[in-house]
Amino acid sequence: MFLQSLRLKNFRAFEKIETTFYPGINLITGENGSGKTTLLEAIYYLALTKSFREHQDRFSIGETQKFFDVEGNFKKESTKFSVRLFYSQEEGKKAFYNNNKVNQFSEIIGLVPVVVLSLDDMDILYGYSAARRKWLDIFLSQLNFQYLNYLKNYKRTLLHKNKLLSVRNISYGEVESWNIQLAQYGAELIKIRTALIEDFNKNIKKIYVKISGKSEQISIDYQTHKKISDTRDIKKMSAEIYAMLKENFENEKDKGTTFIGPHRDEILFMKDNLPIKKYGSVGENKTFLIALKILEQLKIKEQKEVSPFLLLDDIFGELDNKRVHNFFDLVDNDSQTFITTTNFHRMSEMLSLNFHHYHINDGEILYEKTLC
Repeated sequence: MFLQSLRLKNFRAFEKIETTFYPGINLITGENGSGKTTLLEAIYYLALTKSFREHQDRFSIGETQKFFDVEGNFKKESTKFSVRLFYSQEEGKKAFYNNNKVNQFSEIIGLVPVVVLSLDDMDILYGYSAARRKWLDIFLSQLNFQYLNYLKNYKRTLLHKNKLLSVRNISYGEVESWNIQLAQYGAELIKIRTALIEDFNKNIKKIYVKISGKSEQISIDYQTHKKISDTRDIKKMSAEIYAMLKENFENEKDKGTTFIGPHRDEILFMKDNLPIKKYGSVGENKTFLIALKILEQLKIKEQKEVSPFLLLDDIFGELDNKRVHNFFDLVDNDSQTFITTTNFHRMSEMLSLNFHHYHINDGEILYEKTLC
């Protein structure tokens, strides 16, 4: 699969542009603030109906404008299709597949699988547990349609229950039905999450070593907020979560929020059995993050039988040339890759394959030539 063309209107600094892309590596250069990251953000919008930079869509509207419109034309083998996202503060957000409005955004999530790696992703390692849960939820939502449905139902149920908990003097009977649902959906989420982490642990060390050139003990640890005896048995796990929710009712009522469930779980990234964010260097943390993204790419291709788009947003600054070379040796050559950088000469030296060069200047995208 590859993105053939991208059209933007009133999207951040781009008032109106349309450009063609090619399979393989597309290198995008320009000064800071020229709009390089905006192109990657637009592709991400088409994949997940949201930005990887902002929490609110309104911040992606061009200055003085009232809406944005993003459209991509894709080709998968002999099939062509389009995805379009429109947003205005008056009409809200709408998604279109082949010019037909979709009823739910979940209908297009996963159609255009994407893996993004930007400096903001360091928050996955150094930030709060919510950032790691968000990373896991976004990845699994692309990979597993059932997971996306469980997640939507879980969040909706949690919202209803927490609203009830904000009311004084409620009885347990008033939240019991919500607890039953939270236990059921929560067990499904935890089972899928832990299965993925177990799968990742089979290869994370090998990939990390190939990038860094150093043999170290690397692993990922998924920890439920409260200890659960068996994360493979849905029925047993659901019963345990329900029992803990019931036991904690008075505390939850007092605090006005739900403390038990996968929305409180933690994912730890470990080096030599210690948290890498605390005991690893900046380079080691960045190498871990890159290894994680390689795993995402491989897992999507294995499960969906299609190579995801790889979006690399100016992330090689603190890595030596050897690690950058090692990274590109591991990248799936079938993936359409988009790389942004301010340093064209260094990046062009790092790329051993043919690539297509685009330069952004004064709001225009200039396709220069194919280089090798």
